[in-house]
Amino acid sequence: MVTHNGERYLEAQLESIVHQTFPVDGVHIFDDQSSDKTWDILLSYRSAYPEIFTIHRLPGLTHAKTIPARIGANFSYALNQTREQYDYIFLSDQDDCWLPNRVESQLQIFTLNPRIEVIAAGATLIGEKGTPIGRTLQELFPAHPEWHDLSPAARLRYILANPFATGATMAVAGRHLKRTLPIPPGWLHDRWLSVHSVVSGQFHFQPEPVIAYRIHEGQSVGAMNLRSASRTAWVAGRVPTALSTAKQVIDLRGLQAESTDVEVQKELQVTKIIKTYLTRATR
Repeated sequence: MVTHNGERYLEAQLESIVHQTFPVDGVHIFDDQSSDKTWDILLSYRSAYPEIFTIHRLPGLTHAKTIPARIGANFSYALNQTREQYDYIFLSDQDDCWLPNRVESQLQIFTLNPRIEVIAAGATLIGEKGTPIGRTLQELFPAHPEWHDLSPAARLRYILANPFATGATMAVAGRHLKRTLPIPPGWLHDRWLSVHSVVSGQFHFQPEPVIAYRIHEGQSVGAMNLRSASRTAWVAGRVPTALSTAKQVIDLRGLQAESTDVEVQKELQVTKIIKTYLTRATR
């Protein structure tokens, strides 16, 4: 987890993590220059659960010029610090709540499908006070209804055009991070991890909710402003410069070696990538 001025919702999230049906082996939290009571809350949990809680101060990652880029850089650093310690890492935001069986359900998927190295899942939506609002994140930003039946190339086209994989629901095999880190500058961590694992054929979408995703005014990125947000605006937040910089296209093209599927490799040609993004932007 990466935190920044998260005092309002942090304790509820931490409580949901320490009360899983399958206990976690460790909780690593990286704080990004919080000026509220976040650090005090983290200290109290480290004192209460010294066997599992480790808290870190993030170094200043000044090369990240936008909020999404900074979030991506922070998670890249955090994942790199922990990837050798655990077989599986469950990503977390500071303001949501894990459902009680999140760890158990995602571990079962990894166990039954050894090839899978990245899981993204569904989420229910809650308001600022934790009250369910009767919607799910996938209603707003859906995975393809026949995702598991799509060809590898079709999956790649879809996820490039429709970034539905949310980091707060993701679980990643530590071995996968050896190939994906560091996350290229400018990318959100969940965007890069999901695309990379779709290319390599190691991504799995779990439609069942594993978290309660909180909608509130203070979100840096995510499904805030539901009444006025458009899908296009949300995509712009997830991939802030994909249409305007050649660098991200080059980053994607560099993933060709991660796949042995000829059709997937074709989808990672520059002209194909641009066509996919432009198709999404004009919807």
